[in-house]
Amino acid sequence: MLIVDPWNKELIWGYSNIDYYADGGLAHGSNIRLPDGYGDGVKNTASFSWQWLGATYQIAERYYTKNGLPIEEDLTYDTNLKHEIVVTPGVMDEAYRELYGYMQPGAETINLYLNREPRFYANLGITGGYWRAHNVLINARMFANTEGGFNSSVSSTDYLCTGIGVQKFVHPESQSGSWQRTIKFPYPLIRMADLYLMRAEAMNEYYGPSAEVYADINRVRRRAGIPDVEVVWADPSLTRTVNKHLTKEGLRDIILQERSIEFAFEGIHFWDMWRHKRASQRFSSPVWGWTHTGTNASSFFVLEVKQQRRFTITDYLWPIDINELNTNSKLVQNPGW
Repeated sequence: MLIVDPWNKELIWGYSNIDYYADGGLAHGSNIRLPDGYGDGVKNTASFSWQWLGATYQIAERYYTKNGLPIEEDLTYDTNLKHEIVVTPGVMDEAYRELYGYMQPGAETINLYLNREPRFYANLGITGGYWRAHNVLINARMFANTEGGFNSSVSSTDYLCTGIGVQKFVHPESQSGSWQRTIKFPYPLIRMADLYLMRAEAMNEYYGPSAEVYADINRVRRRAGIPDVEVVWADPSLTRTVNKHLTKEGLRDIILQERSIEFAFEGIHFWDMWRHKRASQRFSSPVWGWTHTGTNASSFFVLEVKQQRRFTITDYLWPIDINELNTNSKLVQNPGW
């Protein structure tokens, strides 16, 4: 509810002038269609539950583990087994207690989706997890012809091509059928977490790591339900790069990853990478996703390239308009243009 609860206390500056009919809006652009059999006989409709906004595979990896560490840094997380297909414990199994509310019992899924931080489950729509919308709790599977998955008989063009949805912008009471049934909320431009993490980044750049910087980061991490930054990064039993947080460069990486997770899908990560001149590295690899036409775990959990992307050094400075160059002959076009 952090994003979709209108004018909540963490929203500093919101944009509410969104045309929810003409522009679609993030709310029903993100929402999955109500599966048959859900909603007390409500007729399933693709109208205003468009399944347009999906998440990339890369961002599914970017979220922390339950220990508040990147998966490649967490010694308790075996990345060699992250693509292994598993079945979650049954509802009466003691091992299911840790997954309660996050994952369905007895569901076929993948190791990558287990033992992750709470924001992973709150923000993403994943196979074996839950999707909260249409006033019901949907057991999302994302396989073709299942709850949230590609269904050519309903729409051959509107589907989550990566097989991963974005729940972050969908109010649990948002429905389909007409735009009036979508719960509207102001799009967040600046929220409290951004102020804390901006201050943490600025203080780290000027002074280096300090208790004050950790305190600002931890305000966001504690709200997200993960351990304090200086605790986990100092624990040799948990992290590969022990004490990374003690250097300015290391803490900079940690803050930027924290921002990329906390503000995922909010249009901030691109600019973070741009201003730190990391965009050419981050945005020059293909967009990956699961095989959306797969009808079961073995055929669905196969990575494929969804889109080629390229960001070069030229893209850091955009071209000066030709009319401006003609007006002022002393202007010099930016490099590469």
